[in-house]
Amino acid sequence: MPLPKELMRHIPSVNTLLATQAVEEVMSHCPRWAVLQETRSIVEEIREGHIELVTDSAALSSWHRDLGIEVARRAQHAARYSLRAVINATGVVLHTNMGRALLAESAVSHMVAVATRYSNLELDLERGERGSRYEHVAQLI
Repeated sequence: MPLPKELMRHIPSVNTLLATQAVEEVMSHCPRWAVLQETRSIVEEIREGHIELVTDSAALSSWHRDLGIEVARRAQHAARYSLRAVINATGVVLHTNMGRALLAESAVSHMVAVATRYSNLELDLERGERGSRYEHVAQLI
């Protein structure tokens, strides 16, 4: 249930939460988008009454600290990549749920080298014209 209007002024601002120690610390290693997203989410949850509002001035400092800790926890979770390395102990080498076959180190090294720079993906270097991205695999098919 949303908060009554007279209590809305007690909701901490996004800037107040960003200034907490926990949020400042997490900003050093979490993307800004994740921290802002979770800070705004916490403020919205307070507005909607899902997080209890504290109006007692003596308790505000610790409440803001606790909210900052929650923002930091959520931001770290939001910024994590969902794909992670796992150990395949199933006995199935080409496991469809585990990414199928592993890539050779040389292929990975070449992909990184090409993917971190401009490449000739659709450029025919011999003719100096636009090419086809399929030409790179045509001879393999």
